[in-house]
Amino acid sequence: MVFLGATLVALAGGMAVDELKQDNEVRSAEMSMQEARSDIASLSSQGEGSTELQVDDGVSIVADGEMVFTVHGWTDDRTYRSDCTANMPLSAFQYENDNGERVAYQGGGIWKRTDGGSTMVSPPALSYRTEEIGGEEYRTFDFSAENLTGRIDGEGEATASVNRTRSLERQATIEREMFCRDDADGNVTRVRSLEIVVRNSTYYDAWGRHFESQMGDAGNVTVFDANRTVVVRDLPLGREEAIGMPGEDDLLVAVNETAGADTSHRLTFDVEADDGITGDTLEAIEIKYEDGETDLSGLENKNGNGHINHEETKLYRSGGGTVDLKHHIESFNVDTGDDTIEFELDDEVTVHPNDTIAVEFGSQNGNGNDGKVTNPDSAGSYDVTVKLNGDDDNERTGNLSIGDDDGVPAYADECPEVDGEGRNGCGVVSVDEDANALRVNSSSGTIELVGTQIAEERTINETVAERRPLDVMFVLDRSGSMGPLYKPDRWGADEDKRCDWEGSGEWEPSNASEIEWGAVNGNEYVVPIGLGVYYEGTEDFYFEGETLSLSPNESVWTQSGELQNCYKEGNDPENQRVDAVQSFIGALDANNDSVGAVEFNSGSFLQQSLTQNFTATNRSLTPAATGGTNISAGLEEAIDQHEARPDGEDVIVLLSDGENNPEYLNDNTNRSVQRAVDEDITIYTVGLGEEIDPSLLKYWANETGGEYYGVDNADGLKDVFDQISGDVTEKRVRAVEHKTVEAQVKIGGKTYALDPSAADGPVDPEGSADALNDPTRNESLAFAVDGIDVGSLMSFSARSIDCSGASATERESEHDNETYAHTTCNGTSGEIDSADNGSESDHRIFRDGDDLPSLSTAWWQPGIEGVLDGDLHSGGEFDLGDDQAIILVELDSANGSHTDYAVFLYDADAGDRSYGDPGDDSDRNSDNRYVIDISPTQVEVDDD
Repeated sequence: MVFLGATLVALAGGMAVDELKQDNEVRSAEMSMQEARSDIASLSSQGEGSTELQVDDGVSIVADGEMVFTVHGWTDDRTYRSDCTANMPLSAFQYENDNGERVAYQGGGIWKRTDGGSTMVSPPALSYRTEEIGGEEYRTFDFSAENLTGRIDGEGEATASVNRTRSLERQATIEREMFCRDDADGNVTRVRSLEIVVRNSTYYDAWGRHFESQMGDAGNVTVFDANRTVVVRDLPLGREEAIGMPGEDDLLVAVNETAGADTSHRLTFDVEADDGITGDTLEAIEIKYEDGETDLSGLENKNGNGHINHEETKLYRSGGGTVDLKHHIESFNVDTGDDTIEFELDDEVTVHPNDTIAVEFGSQNGNGNDGKVTNPDSAGSYDVTVKLNGDDDNERTGNLSIGDDDGVPAYADECPEVDGEGRNGCGVVSVDEDANALRVNSSSGTIELVGTQIAEERTINETVAERRPLDVMFVLDRSGSMGPLYKPDRWGADEDKRCDWEGSGEWEPSNASEIEWGAVNGNEYVVPIGLGVYYEGTEDFYFEGETLSLSPNESVWTQSGELQNCYKEGNDPENQRVDAVQSFIGALDANNDSVGAVEFNSGSFLQQSLTQNFTATNRSLTPAATGGTNISAGLEEAIDQHEARPDGEDVIVLLSDGENNPEYLNDNTNRSVQRAVDEDITIYTVGLGEEIDPSLLKYWANETGGEYYGVDNADGLKDVFDQISGDVTEKRVRAVEHKTVEAQVKIGGKTYALDPSAADGPVDPEGSADALNDPTRNESLAFAVDGIDVGSLMSFSARSIDCSGASATERESEHDNETYAHTTCNGTSGEIDSADNGSESDHRIFRDGDDLPSLSTAWWQPGIEGVLDGDLHSGGEFDLGDDQAIILVELDSANGSHTDYAVFLYDADAGDRSYGDPGDDSDRNSDNRYVIDISPTQVEVDDD
């Protein structure tokens, strides 16, 4: 019994552990699905591109039912249809554990299924709400969903990519099917309601509960467990009044809604059961306009029923059928003083409850153009009062909506302040602020690279054919202030004046001969950057730049890491003095010149005597940074080297970031400088740091016929050393070096290089993007783009590349009494910077009326107004058309002293109206686009 009891306990405990494990896996899957939901939804909203997904074990992509949408509404000929249906497949990015529990991303939401049914974890991207459009309230339905396809073979990373072409095709198909666009029986132009069916989804019951919470009292939601189906019936859409016909506020509609247009107006009066006209015959219709806004003079003195559109002047019976009212109108009278028009009828047409009276008047040719009624001069909503049979009980007040002249109906015009030729009455280009890109609402246009200002002020040393050989000794400061000030206890430093050592990994024993030291000079070893050393002989730690004495085969402990939180980083923590010296040496002639190096702190260290082996001198330079400052010690060692080789022209280049310490060493240094004068040695001095006192360094240089150069930080050392090398070789040339630039445009997820050889032609997807920075080019580069999917995103990128060599151009500039040659690259040596629309500060879009940006420019750079054509700006603002946009891409310059930039102009071709042809009667009353928006996105997943 004891054994059996133990067995039962063990089994129960094992089952509990297994259940706990399964629960943890489900919770982990929920979190993973939330991350996937965020990544996929962000990708879908952009409509293009790709993203990486982290896939857990047990995740797969499965087909999981479908959604069916059926629209109910009227066609243009007032036929009611309820048979326009579109199907959308449902897929699931689904995790399933060994217990059959599932977590899935489906339709933009996250769902979970257990033995007790399904629940919603996060809602789908579905909304049903009332919103105001053009001053009118509409009930709208929006649903964005991703159809995921592909295959996942195991856990790891997978790439999700939008197939934009298939997404647009599927969206167009759903819209076409849902509104019966291609049906000979007529497409639905006035939506009454929507029916939604979710069929065969694993999570059908959770979908049903979500529909109920979203729809409230609207519609009727039924869940059928037997066949895993949810049906949503009679979900009202569109205007809240008299769905399918204009509502109360739209008593009068201008057929051409453009402000100031000569057109016809259409009255629509829905008769309600309690109206006094019910059961009576129709005798008169009086329309009173807002005072002084609408011009009716074109209708004065017109006899009979002329200028009435027969096709639009009817009484629509509530039970079906129509009465032609045109022939029942005996006359009409216009009072321009009172802004009133009155129609007299023959008293033969009886009006029933829920009938609709429609009259279109002022028609010149039946299409609303060149009519006899002149709209108000400004866009807006104007009061209108309609009275039947002269009875106040049959009076109704509403509006006449007038828009701009882009032909988009006022209720649907998202940009009434502009005469937009693009989507929804807006311009053919607009800005998508979330994507930091242009939204292109036309299929073609022109890209111009207006100009680039990407260059650097440089000193270039030319080769000298005949001169005396040079003997150059570099005397370099390696005192403690050059590197990070971290000195430990042996220096007695206060705790707040030390660095923290952040090690990575363990301390490990190492042989001194196996370590790649910063420098080795006999038994002196300089610790390299990124290494910590513990030496048991001194029982102390040593870090980057410090020197310790070792025998070649001694053992030490080492650890990789970095110094952090130093109270002072030092004047040259990244050892740029080494790069600067090596650049100087590169300007010398190895066949005739000699170089050597001395480093100093409290004493001197001969790193390399004078030699024509430039590589040996380059390798001798160290990152050491410890001790005090004794400039005299370094100078004396360098002068000794010059005495040993008396043939050449003797030069010393002295770099220091401080004064002698202690101060009495100044006298020693003065004596060393006098010795240099006696030996005919020229000393060039470089003072590094903002706090340095340059007086002695200037004095020592002047005494020997050299020059002093000051530099605030180590970033400028290379330029200074290049200047000195130009002086000593007697061939120093000032230049503005224009860098190589690569520019690209991204349209609808596809990237095109702006290849100069393709200028004045179409963008070339196979083209390169080199040499876009010729300073002698005065005109912009233009590229044609065509076949753009309307609604695509467009953005630009630029990349600057440094020069390894330069070629002079014929252009020169004067600055500070110096002549600067403008040069271009004749070789490249690596990227300087790159920028795209991922940064709002580096990729900026400007439209008409925006202020010109202020840029941090160098003396040779014009502001952006100097790059733009004069017709693109005026009075400090951009002067652009509705179809134009300026894009500014900013790059960091090579030395950080100014902003490099490239300027692009996109000029779109107008004419692609996503709303439809404004002259097409079949579309002019359609509000489908604004009450139903179902946007499927095709996302393809691949884990290869």
